[in-house]
Amino acid sequence: MVLLHLRRILWTFGLAASLFSGDTAGAKISDSEATYIKGALQSEKVELVDGAIRTIKARMAANHDDAYMCVKFFDVYWHAGLVKQGRYTDIADICRLGMLERFNDTTQMRMLLKHRINALQHLKRHEEALVESKRLFNISRMENAGEALILIAECLNDARPQDKQIGEKFKREQAAAAAKPGVRSPIMDAIKLDDKELQTILDNLKDDDYRAKMGRAILLLMLGQEAAAETMLQKQLDAATDPKEKLRLTADVARAMKAADGAIARANAFVVASKPGR
Repeated sequence: MVLLHLRRILWTFGLAASLFSGDTAGAKISDSEATYIKGALQSEKVELVDGAIRTIKARMAANHDDAYMCVKFFDVYWHAGLVKQGRYTDIADICRLGMLERFNDTTQMRMLLKHRINALQHLKRHEEALVESKRLFNISRMENAGEALILIAECLNDARPQDKQIGEKFKREQAAAAAKPGVRSPIMDAIKLDDKELQTILDNLKDDDYRAKMGRAILLLMLGQEAAAETMLQKQLDAATDPKEKLRLTADVARAMKAADGAIARANAFVVASKPGR
């Protein structure tokens, strides 16, 4: 009981992580700490919720390995509690922190983007949600492209309320572009993805950083530099000899083609042509 009371006091000041798991710069977050954060996020006491959120943010930014576990815990343990508390600004911020660390992991990035977009929609930050929805499309593999396109149309309707038909216009553009390679969607092309923080990460990414191999391409896609990502991944595919690696890179090149065109036609044709026996 004394220990629990002490923990609650420490949560108020955002100190639980450093006391119970050691230095956040070196120690990975534990299951017990993640469970305690989950409980704190269910509390009716604002100071406990605030302390838990400060700890999540500190942990997310501490190091790459800790960010990996934090993103997993965020999705499974913490997100529901944050939604229940109506902490959408914190959800958007936490997702952004995760994106800055886990840019090499497309599974985690897609999950973070979807949670962030949902939070931004609740906050009525519709222009930001629209940008993130295009980022989601860019980094998604072909099998997830349809879901991302639907979300872009939804975000367009929210961000451009003066144009009641923009979502439907976008869908028609995508249908035309999907039917014929080389046809572009002007509405998609108008959504710009400039981001100084992501650009700085890309510029400073070292080849010996384990995140660099896939992370560099994902950052390029996130920044709207899709042609550069396609060129880089195509070179990796051309040099690959392992069948499994070639299969993965084929999917990655198709991903980049889809992003570069803002539509799926050319990427679909590439995937079909790349099947064994063709």
